[in-house]
Amino acid sequence: MTYPDTAAAIIISVYETSTHSQIGTLLMKVGLGPYDPGNETRGGQGINKEKRLTTAIQTAPSAVREKALARLTVKLCNERAATERPEWLDELVEELRLADLSLHGDAVEVKRYDWSDPETQFTWRLGPLGADEIPVTAQAGQLEALLTNHNLPVAANHYAQAFESFKAGSLEASNGQLRAALENTLVSLTTRATGWSGGPGGSAIDTLNGKGYFADGEHNYFVGIWKISHGQGAHPGLTTEAEAEFRFHAITAAIYFLVHRLT
Repeated sequence: MTYPDTAAAIIISVYETSTHSQIGTLLMKVGLGPYDPGNETRGGQGINKEKRLTTAIQTAPSAVREKALARLTVKLCNERAATERPEWLDELVEELRLADLSLHGDAVEVKRYDWSDPETQFTWRLGPLGADEIPVTAQAGQLEALLTNHNLPVAANHYAQAFESFKAGSLEASNGQLRAALENTLVSLTTRATGWSGGPGGSAIDTLNGKGYFADGEHNYFVGIWKISHGQGAHPGLTTEAEAEFRFHAITAAIYFLVHRLT
């Protein structure tokens, strides 16, 4: 994956508010020290901060540049977006997403003093899109294969599309495909296991419960999953990343359960 120039420009625009001394130290810390032109040309003319940062980034070899930009991104966010959300942050997140990169903040509650109220503090990480939003990336591929191996190609196809839509940031599309994957798995496996004549997913859940396939609490879990996958389903523009991630985890777990319980 190549770090996008548009995101690099955002990083440069924020860091150019630093002093030349701070920029020199910064470039050394991220591995760009050897490519730092300094604050003056050989002829003694001054170099502005934007040009200094840009030159160091552009003249570095590709591998060095990519690693340095990743370090700059995380360093900048941890320094200036730990307790607040500056205006440039949303733009940076979006530009990175377009390049299949995920800038993810882990939130924790911290108290500066024993007597103070807790504050939310973010620690930032950069990685491939999908690795942070869905920590079960490997399990997602395994589940698709599991569905295929158990002759559930329609569910496998819906699930694969849901995962790809999530990685692309198409959250409503992801929700819709997850719902379809869950329903197809429910209907297909309930029919095979019980001889049920078929119907919607909700009826399949009731059938499984009536025939004793659910232990205490398991039926309630599936009723809840079914409700949130439909009652709060694919509402254009309303689904947040957190909701989509929760739905992905919950439905992934539900489908795994069904395959192992009913086959």
